Formats: sequence, structure tokens, C-alpha cells
Amino acid sequence: MQRKTEWFELESLLGGTCATVERLASYLQLGGKCKSCGHIFPVDRPALARRFGRDQHLVGLEPKLKCTSCDTRGNSVFVVAKLPR
Repeated sequence: MQRKTEWFELESLLGGTCATVERLASYLQLGGKCKSCGHIFPVDRPALARRFGRDQHLVGLEPKLKCTSCDTRGNSVFVVAKLPR
């Protein structure tokens, strides 16, 4: 039986601390959630680190997120989920 993945907004989970690509725990899966259509899409952490740097604050990158469902840019937030064991 497959469990449904439970996603949490990064900002609410970390309580306002500024997470970076490098500091985000390795057991967390990084994704984006579109505020327009509600779609949750995966974010490639290594590609994000290569393009913007490992020390870049994730909150500062939210305007660059683009929904893979409705193609809306700048209306998404980062979300995280625990990776399955």
C-alpha cells in the first residue's frame, strides 16, 4: 500500500529561518506548490545549487519557480516532504 506524500510549506516548517540549498536536510524532498492551480511539482536540488549557488536562500528563489502544470511563474512557494525510507 502506497501512502500519500504529506507536503509542508518550507516557510511554516522552518519557523522563519532562512534555509539554503546546502543547509536543507538531505532526508527532505524539495518541491514547489503553485498558488494558482495547487499543483505540487518536484524541484531538482543539485540543478538548483549549480544554477544559483549552494548558499542561496530558498525564499529568494521562489519568484523564479515555474509551475509544470499551468506554466505560471512567480506564484509558487517551496514545499518539503520526508523522503520514504
